[in-house]
Amino acid sequence: MSGLAGRRALRGFCSDRMGATAVEFAFLAFPFFGVLLVVFQAGLSVLTQQSLDAATDRANRVLFTGAFQAGANGVAAKDRLKAVMCAGSSFVDCNELKVEVTASTTFDTRVVNQPYDAAGRRWNPDFGNVFQCPGGDQVVTIQAALPVPMFTSLLSAHARAMPGGKQLLTSTAVFRSEPYSQGRC
Repeated sequence: MSGLAGRRALRGFCSDRMGATAVEFAFLAFPFFGVLLVVFQAGLSVLTQQSLDAATDRANRVLFTGAFQAGANGVAAKDRLKAVMCAGSSFVDCNELKVEVTASTTFDTRVVNQPYDAAGRRWNPDFGNVFQCPGGDQVVTIQAALPVPMFTSLLSAHARAMPGGKQLLTSTAVFRSEPYSQGRC
């Protein structure tokens, strides 16, 4: 009799659907919310990268035309350029932004400072210290770097991981400035 009662109990348990939704949700909740977090992280990274590129483009325009040099007002050139870059940008944290500007007469193959130290997984200590005031008809390189929060490590296979759960986004512009007269920064 115990075998028959056991089979009935097993059939009753298998056909009982009370709580099935809760069990199915428990199985699917973690992957579902994980995918949502990855989509959120990817969207935030794309928006921040676009904002950083737009900020670099604003710096590009004022240095390209000589308007930046003409507007020298005694404030440090790097601080003025960061203010130009951050104007109207809600995704760029100016306190964290580092910028380098170099100028030369040709598109040469010289090496510029990289913002990321891959061995130490941190800022390159030499990055952000160079600001060469460009003149007319010079080749100008603007490098901007910004650490942003990284909420999940699923997207970090190629990310430049930084301390504090952040990743480093970069933007670079290289151009020849208009042939304006030499100004001061």
